[in-house]
Amino acid sequence: MLWLLVSCSAQMDTVYYSKKGEVCAPGEAAHFTCTTRQGDHFLVTNYYLTGVKKAEYTCSSLHPKVEEGVCTFWYKDGKLECQGMLSNNMRTGIWTWYNKRGKISSQLRYKADGDYETLLPLRDRPDTLFDSRYILKLAPLSLIDPYSGPSLRMGLEFKLKGNIAGYVECGGYFPQVSSNYAVAANNGLINKVELKYYTNKEGMCGGDYFSIELFNKYQSYTANDSFLTTKPVYAKSYQVYKDVTCLTFKYGYTKQWRKHFVFDSFVGLGIRHHTSSNTLTTYENDHIESIGDYGLNVSENRAGSYWFPNIDFGVKVGYRFK
Repeated sequence: MLWLLVSCSAQMDTVYYSKKGEVCAPGEAAHFTCTTRQGDHFLVTNYYLTGVKKAEYTCSSLHPKVEEGVCTFWYKDGKLECQGMLSNNMRTGIWTWYNKRGKISSQLRYKADGDYETLLPLRDRPDTLFDSRYILKLAPLSLIDPYSGPSLRMGLEFKLKGNIAGYVECGGYFPQVSSNYAVAANNGLINKVELKYYTNKEGMCGGDYFSIELFNKYQSYTANDSFLTTKPVYAKSYQVYKDVTCLTFKYGYTKQWRKHFVFDSFVGLGIRHHTSSNTLTTYENDHIESIGDYGLNVSENRAGSYWFPNIDFGVKVGYRFK
């Protein structure tokens, strides 16, 4: 590092910049730039404070500054990040981005007007493709679930090997909060395990993925229904106990936001096994009056064992750890 500073001081110009990109004193710098003359051009090299190159390009003029020729960027560890051509301060031709494994992850072709076309997926550029060992996640939509009642669900995703990850989630229902078919004392526990395969070819746990999920919940609540009998229709409150297991195949996309925050969206299709019991008589259980067009109260509150298709969709937000 000392050799680099002495070398730069011998060049034409050295400028220090703060984290905000403002010119500052050396002791306050986050990175610095050295400029040297090379014939009729000037070579501009930007360094991290460690002495590793951050960026390098040439200028045909400094006043005014006119950037021309090859432009290269590096990661902090010195590995190549991206490279392309500049013409009159604008990107031109094909620019290529590399991931930290040294493989091409994205290519853009820039046009004369500054617009560009994507040659390789834009979402796989290094600033969107990321790798995580652990991600702590929250399912925010479960807090406002009108179907089975609001619940708090949190989970941990963890990298297993390459682009394969596991996920475990636990949660519970808020007591004394009603849903579409429960009127009171809504209690229960939720558990799920998931195996995820990220489709990128870089061995990273980020971006598009396919997964298989096993979900189980045990729920008890107080329901209130009317019953269709030969006698005048009457209503009563009763207890319902449910055990639900789902096996779902899912597709999703995990996106990074501001380095540590993660947004995960997904859709899935599978099967659901629903086993329930209640405190109704056999006759009452068979004659629950349907509420609404779909009769959700009947399918959810009636005792028995049933199979249903399972459609799953949602989002999760999380914080990732290296």
